[in-house]
Amino acid sequence: MSSPIHELATPLSRVLEQERLRAALDGLEETPFKVTALKNMRACMAGDVAMQSEFVASGGVRVVGRVMAQALAESSAGGDFSAFTACEEAGAVLAVLPLSDNASVRVVLLPEFIRPVMALLQRGSAESRLHAMDIVTKISNAGGGDWTAGVDIDDVIKSLLELLSDEASTRLSSRALDVLLDVVERARGGRAKAVDCAQQQFLGRKLRAQQQFLG
Repeated sequence: MSSPIHELATPLSRVLEQERLRAALDGLEETPFKVTALKNMRACMAGDVAMQSEFVASGGVRVVGRVMAQALAESSAGGDFSAFTACEEAGAVLAVLPLSDNASVRVVLLPEFIRPVMALLQRGSAESRLHAMDIVTKISNAGGGDWTAGVDIDDVIKSLLELLSDEASTRLSSRALDVLLDVVERARGGRAKAVDCAQQQFLGRKLRAQQQFLG
């Protein structure tokens, strides 16, 4: 049987966890240890619906979105590798969330925030690409808007087709197919672009194989 003291301690510990989460969000954009801070956020929210709700209510989606955008900008400007790592970790945090409420979906769909997600999809690690696909799948399922409207569809389709041919990860290629089908359905001219990109990739592989054979 639990004691009265234990029953009081549980709500108190929850309040302290929520306060720590809010404090971490407040200092996230200024800390030089963004990767560590983001990993801690992800760990405290994984499987915890209440903490995820607290994160969203505290403006966490917008804060982490800004961190992603800034990290991508620094990485693109020739910054050190840690900048893109921070972008990947920020994506991992967003992927933990349900992203089912309209407010969160609208934030992620902002051009400055969806671009980093697409960057992860195109050149992130295998895990980061899965996180990016988790994000766009949740947004798509939420029905809050067309996530393809503000992105370069040709680049996205090419990246997805490359993932489809990745024999190293069945999970990655399976998720890529799901997202590709969503792109084809949503994007204007998506089906024709997918066919065109697939043909180009096929021809490119044939030419490389022929060069290696002759070489």
